[in-house]
Amino acid sequence: MRGECLGSKQKHRTIRVRDNFMYLQARRQEMKTDAFKEKMKRRAGIEGTISELVRGYGLRRARYRGLAKLQLQSYFIGAACNISRWIRKLMLDIVIFVRHSITAYGELLTFQYTHHAA
Repeated sequence: MRGECLGSKQKHRTIRVRDNFMYLQARRQEMKTDAFKEKMKRRAGIEGTISELVRGYGLRRARYRGLAKLQLQSYFIGAACNISRWIRKLMLDIVIFVRHSITAYGELLTFQYTHHAA
């Protein structure tokens, strides 16, 4: 293995450990804990929402000057996102309801047909 790491004229190789190496190792150990993983699940959800607001609704760009107007814009963008999500969920619920209704109606017709034929 020494021949793979060193060149033909090299006698040794020096590896430097940086000042923050111990902190990095401690953080890596912390990342393996269940508490850290639970915390990261929540963060992942929040980051997804922020990404949606930035990419889909223009949260990064302020349309007006002033902190109060910026805050109001943020509230409106959040409300628009929530309304959009609510409509998507409502439409999904309607589609699921219609599919179940069609399936139930088909089963009813099949039931009636098989009992009348007998």
